[in-house]
Amino acid sequence: MAKISESTAVLLIDMQKTFLDYISEQMREPLINTQRMVIDYCAARDVPLVVLEYAPRCYGRTNDKLSRAAKMVPRNTFVEKKSQSGFNDTNLEQVLHDFGRKNLYLMGIYTDQCVQKTAEDALKKNFKITISQDVTSCVGNGDKINLDWFKDSGVYTDTYIEMIWIMEGFILR
Repeated sequence: MAKISESTAVLLIDMQKTFLDYISEQMREPLINTQRMVIDYCAARDVPLVVLEYAPRCYGRTNDKLSRAAKMVPRNTFVEKKSQSGFNDTNLEQVLHDFGRKNLYLMGIYTDQCVQKTAEDALKKNFKITISQDVTSCVGNGDKINLDWFKDSGVYTDTYIEMIWIMEGFILR
């Protein structure tokens, strides 16, 4: 049986300076560090990584620490988007098809907006989604409702380590 990691791609969504400024440094640094651990896993295991950036001319580029790490992943690509969903008017679906990936592990900021809109469109396009609480952030009070949506719509884990265990086949989906 093939490992899930062989059919998984990781999406890093909107980890841009302007958006990161809306969360406290006490939350920001652990989020970035945890995402960096997943990116390092992608680099070590050749799991494709897609970095989605919402209108980077307006909102800046992906955080430098994450961007540098992303460029170390053998199969990485940066996709510019103009709306909340990473699938709307982009080549994201083609990129994932070219990588041969149907399982998506989502990381990012504004879980209740861009991450969720990308997840909704992924499901409509027959991708499977997974999210863990420690690689996402929600600004405002919608986090509880949002996490319930993810729990009902895909695979939800508390930590990125659980997600990696799923990808490695130590935990069955």
